[in-house]
Amino acid sequence: MAPEDENQELEQQVDLQAIVDHYTKKVGLEVVPEEDSDPDPLPSLSEALKALSIVQRFAEAQEDSTIDDVKQLNSLERKFNLKSIKSRKQDTLDHYFQRFEASKDA
Repeated sequence: MAPEDENQELEQQVDLQAIVDHYTKKVGLEVVPEEDSDPDPLPSLSEALKALSIVQRFAEAQEDSTIDDVKQLNSLERKFNLKSIKSRKQDTLDHYFQRFEASKDA
């Protein structure tokens, strides 16, 4: 048989997290499990342009859309298109014909 003092001793043991919560003034707050901190990968520029096109069509079809809404979306589209143009790399005509001949031989 276990002595009566042993049961009282078990009741007196306090969870370590409860002590930490008490001194950090977080008593009664649940500890939220951490989710994956990996953010979603950024969409590519072409994906962003496709999504913007969908938003533009939606905004234009809405009766309560203002001209300013449509202008802002068009401005954003121009900005993304300009970014796309600036990121392109110019090749020489020789490079074009080399690719054409390589695909012809294959």
